[in-house]
Amino acid sequence: MRPLIRVAKQISIVDPFFNLRPGSGRYVDTLREILIDLENSPKRQIQFQIHYRTDDRRPPAEFLERHAGRWIDGIIPDGIHLELFEWETDPQGEVFHDRHLLCDCGGLSIGHGFDAAGDHGNALVSIHSYEVSQQLKAKFEVTSSPYHLAQPILSISSDGHVSRL
Repeated sequence: MRPLIRVAKQISIVDPFFNLRPGSGRYVDTLREILIDLENSPKRQIQFQIHYRTDDRRPPAEFLERHAGRWIDGIIPDGIHLELFEWETDPQGEVFHDRHLLCDCGGLSIGHGFDAAGDHGNALVSIHSYEVSQQLKAKFEVTSSPYHLAQPILSISSDGHVSRL
């Protein structure tokens, strides 16, 4: 992932199970590593998004607004906002299952997902052509997505402030 992260101006983590809550997997560990790479990369304007699927166990937007900044306190570099998108799928529509890192310069799929930080296991990583990564990225644009936003988009700034977009 590092070569894409170090040059991208738009970064989207797509993982239906992504979760910032403590004790819900190693997602924050992976996020921390990505953000460290961004901190050590040439400075530039970056749009950073995380896209995940809703389910009955996810807390409401108000809960995330109150707590998400504290859960990832100190790991977002200055000048970067982390945008959270929670998507609802139509039972008769397209399935939201695959996990990707999608950037303006390319993308890849990660078989196990983004909770695979550390050396505790293996994950198959497949690199996409530029065209495929842009087609996948379009599925997570609010105006063209086959999915529907389940909650308002939340933005977390480097100082931990959370706001609705």
